[in-house]
Amino acid sequence: MNFCPVCGDKTEKTFCEKHEKNSFEHKDIVLRVCECKKYFYRNRWNKFNNLKLVAKKISKECIEEGLKTKLLIDEKIEKKNFEVEVIKNGEKFLLPAKLQVEKCPVCSKNDGTYFVSTIQIRPKNKEVLEFVKKQVEKDEQTFISKINLLKEGYDILLSSNKVALKIGRKLTKSFKGELKTSRHLFGRDKQRSRDLYRVTVCFRME
Repeated sequence: MNFCPVCGDKTEKTFCEKHEKNSFEHKDIVLRVCECKKYFYRNRWNKFNNLKLVAKKISKECIEEGLKTKLLIDEKIEKKNFEVEVIKNGEKFLLPAKLQVEKCPVCSKNDGTYFVSTIQIRPKNKEVLEFVKKQVEKDEQTFISKINLLKEGYDILLSSNKVALKIGRKLTKSFKGELKTSRHLFGRDKQRSRDLYRVTVCFRME
């Protein structure tokens, strides 16, 4: 049993018979966001600066085109639920909307244990270490899972093989030293039917 969004009367449909003429198509309005300031839109996680603007964008796409909409929500959107006002034929309707906080793929992996590649710096050199950190920061989809401090140098655990190899090439252009790369099998992606490898990039300074 549903309740008419205009008068609140019980109805088997979206609107009661009295207000059926003003019915319109709409999808469930769900705003999926991550604490790292990304929102899910068209099968991708995208960065945002203003969550209210994102909420307006998602709401409009869920409601029949051409209808006037207004977001009824606090600036910070701290509540789990909010409402969207829709105007059709001079009448106002309130549609429930939901703020769903979840972890994006990057954040779900960034728990200090996930990694697929290792950059080894031999011997210890803080300048090279900082260089690697800055290179990682340039790719918003990649993160450093952990930095192991060893007697012989640093082991930097990364979330991307591709980025690790790219940084290795940049190291040879910025510092004098020898670069060696290797990879080993550590699992298999059953969904994609392919082997998974971990890459090791070792940069040994002269």
